[in-house]
Amino acid sequence: MDAFVRSSAAFAGMTAAGRRGAWEGFKSLWGRALDKPASENAMHGEDAKIIFLHIPKTAGTSLRQIVKKEYPRGQCLFIYSHTPADLAAARRKLPRARAVYGHISYGIHEILGVEARYVTFLRHPVRRVLSFYNHQARKRDAEFHRQVRAGMSLVEMLESGICHQVNNHMVRIISGHQGTAPVYDTAVLEKAAANMAQHFLFVGVVEHLAASVKRLGRRLEFRKRHRIPRRNVNLNPLSRLIDERTRAAIEHHNRLDLMLYEQVERSLREAADQNP
Repeated sequence: MDAFVRSSAAFAGMTAAGRRGAWEGFKSLWGRALDKPASENAMHGEDAKIIFLHIPKTAGTSLRQIVKKEYPRGQCLFIYSHTPADLAAARRKLPRARAVYGHISYGIHEILGVEARYVTFLRHPVRRVLSFYNHQARKRDAEFHRQVRAGMSLVEMLESGICHQVNNHMVRIISGHQGTAPVYDTAVLEKAAANMAQHFLFVGVVEHLAASVKRLGRRLEFRKRHRIPRRNVNLNPLSRLIDERTRAAIEHHNRLDLMLYEQVERSLREAADQNP
């Protein structure tokens, strides 16, 4: 087994079988070339939609501006509401669309009744959770704004289990996990890895945003190179500003996300070294 698996803090406490299963899933995922164009992907039909999973606080608003340019005039369907009426409206617009983008999870292709290939971006879980908490504090219409403004700390939010978005949220979305109860089962991570291996064209990371967008452009054969707009994202290393107790709590409640992020980030760095 790779030294990364043995040494990563994200694997702490896992059984040997769990580590082996997760690692084999990741090897399967990244066994294919990162730069293979989408048109050469034979796992799905030619009419398959490209579905962009906008995981909150992962530079999705910035990426959306690029997607709008590549898929203009109704070629991209944006889904940020999941009511039955809005999903029905989305289905009516699907025939024109080549891509779908929004706060959605793996499995939306089944709800919409289409073949699909997925794209998403990850962010280091400590930074993503901090960004989410800061957003709750700043935005009056945020779900937990009142609690945070009343004094609820990030550690209290994490340990209370009231907010699924600070508990392995990236793995939840990529696995298609349903429900909001706390999730720590490595089977959910293994499902995410299997989905990525079978149905994802590309997974980038926010910490290497420019390089990730460049590789995404190769995979999807973008018409031109895009300058990355800064929208609703702070890439400053906020993780340096927190105390050890808060960092430890974030890592504990996001162990699966850490494992996923670390492997994807490592693989992208290795691919960049081999094929800049």
